[in-house]
Amino acid sequence: MNTIQLDGDAADRFTPLADEFRSLLRAHGETGAAIAVYQGGERVVDMYGSHGSTQGEWHADDRVCTMSACKGPLALCVHLLHERGALSLDDPVAQYWPAFDNNGKGAITVAMLLNHTSGLPIVREVSYGNVFSWSTMCEALAATSPEFPPGERLVYHAITFGHLVGELIRRVDGRMPSVFFDEEIAQPLGIEYALRFRSSDRIRAIAPNARYSGLPLWLYSRVFSLLPSWKMQFFKPCSTAYHPNSAQWARSEVPAVTGQGSARGLAKFYAFLAGDGRLAGDTLCSPSTVAQLRQCSVEALEASSGLPWRMGAGFMLNSPEFCSFGPNPNSFGHMGMGGAAGFADPDAALSFAYVTEQYHHPNKHDKSVSGQRLQRLVEALYRCRL
Repeated sequence: MNTIQLDGDAADRFTPLADEFRSLLRAHGETGAAIAVYQGGERVVDMYGSHGSTQGEWHADDRVCTMSACKGPLALCVHLLHERGALSLDDPVAQYWPAFDNNGKGAITVAMLLNHTSGLPIVREVSYGNVFSWSTMCEALAATSPEFPPGERLVYHAITFGHLVGELIRRVDGRMPSVFFDEEIAQPLGIEYALRFRSSDRIRAIAPNARYSGLPLWLYSRVFSLLPSWKMQFFKPCSTAYHPNSAQWARSEVPAVTGQGSARGLAKFYAFLAGDGRLAGDTLCSPSTVAQLRQCSVEALEASSGLPWRMGAGFMLNSPEFCSFGPNPNSFGHMGMGGAAGFADPDAALSFAYVTEQYHHPNKHDKSVSGQRLQRLVEALYRCRL
């Protein structure tokens, strides 16, 4: 039997969480993962481990792709530009991106991009593999018509969110979103997170997974996209390289999904937000910005999943039927396909993050979107003496 590797530490009062993490490695299919918690401005949990991973032991500085968990960090870049007076969330996107003002998109606001109500969850005028071409995707989005009337329906913009919000950042600031995040947030504040892969980072591959193999990816992008239903168009610009282990993924910027980092990096990011924008004497953003992140922007059944969601301005608000961030309704953050997640709980003055190489996907044994491993950890967190 493979030896379980478990390293790092946890404050005594977080023993239930540490025990649950150990249990996931021992008996619940976790091959490599990490968790981190901040409370009251201090890191109180920083644990990582592996069990039978083909990549060997998990190291303290290992990072892994978190898929859509990067949407929160991306959204905060827009909020920083708003805080600095460079844009307003109520402004039309076309004010900053003139080519966007056509085919019924003139009334789409920055806020609609952030809360997934712009009506652009898909783009039909793209081809196989276009997701990795920034200019092609942005030109297609600028030219397309909304799939739904802007501002009227909550539809998760799984892939297009990154290009829409990212191009807005680039138009306003001049830097690509990954550069803005790195220079304005990650580097000055010591946050181990990035919006794209970098050769300087120690990034683990995701474990072999039938869902992320050549045939399913080819079917989604080449075959299913031929069907007229909008739900079949999400992966139309993708390809068999739409996979965190591919060379094309590693050299591309798709900031709706290509974020990568450590659990302690993602937890530190949310520790700032749990502390009204401040942590250990450093400032990420103003208290008024954090208040804006926590404000419910739209509450509805999300159209693609059929599940009830509460969305803020770029951040998921606690929506237990989709992905629980614990018992406190004011918690907010973002999860990613595969199960990674980070969130802030201002009521408990804490933040939490979980990253994994063993991606979850809904199946007959675990139909949840986020996966039982994440939910077991969140439940264990709130069994601790907070």
